[in-house]
Amino acid sequence: MSYLERPATDGAARLIIDGGPYDIDYAGLDDGADPRQVPAFRIVLQLGQGLMIYLYVVGFEQPGDPTFFHTFWTKDCAVAWVEMEEHGPPAAVSCEPFALPALYRTAAVGEERWPIGAVTFLARVDGSETRLELRWELGGDDGGELRWSSGRWELVRGGIASELAAGTRVTFADA
Repeated sequence: MSYLERPATDGAARLIIDGGPYDIDYAGLDDGADPRQVPAFRIVLQLGQGLMIYLYVVGFEQPGDPTFFHTFWTKDCAVAWVEMEEHGPPAAVSCEPFALPALYRTAAVGEERWPIGAVTFLARVDGSETRLELRWELGGDDGGELRWSSGRWELVRGGIASELAAGTRVTFADA
């Protein structure tokens, strides 16, 4: 299992958590290669607000397993020592779709592989609505898009979206 983290490239990206604005400083993602890793994937957004550093973490599984979670942490402070503390899932999270830094170069769905173009993240959590979404633009001859949205995986090719079947393995690689 590999986890890659890079500085955020979209300087205007903000995450609103329970009404407070947070700058997105870093983004990281697991590669999904270790079948024993639970959750299979975590997207970790390191956030800044004033002198404080926070983490917003979304964990999710391979296709066929709709389990996912999201949680908010206090991580650190620029001028004082603080103990890392989990606050649990926020009641409200929102952001406009923003580009994540290039974390992996290729995506694989089963035996098929594609180069990854842009990757975007979107969050809408408010009351009964929970929509957390990642989209990977896939290059190559047949291109398309790989989507994960609140526990559901889809592969879009030729404008047609197909849900990935249980047991299909999704992985990412930096090569």
